[in-house]
Amino acid sequence: MNATTGPSRAGTQAACELITALADAGMSADRIDRVAEDVLGGRHDEPTPVSDQFYAEFDRTAAIYVADLRELEAG
Repeated sequence: MNATTGPSRAGTQAACELITALADAGMSADRIDRVAEDVLGGRHDEPTPVSDQFYAEFDRTAAIYVADLRELEAG
């Protein structure tokens, strides 16, 4: 995260990059969803307001991307 990237933007960017890379590697939407949930599992370890913002945006973005991938898989 650079000086101009806040936690919400970083969460969006992280989800986008992770899900895009996994989809490009041929991973199914269901498996990608499980990977995203694994990432989100860390949000409860020692939450802070900043980590809450990051994980909230990661979760929102991941849900959108996975839903789009499921639609593509369904044809």
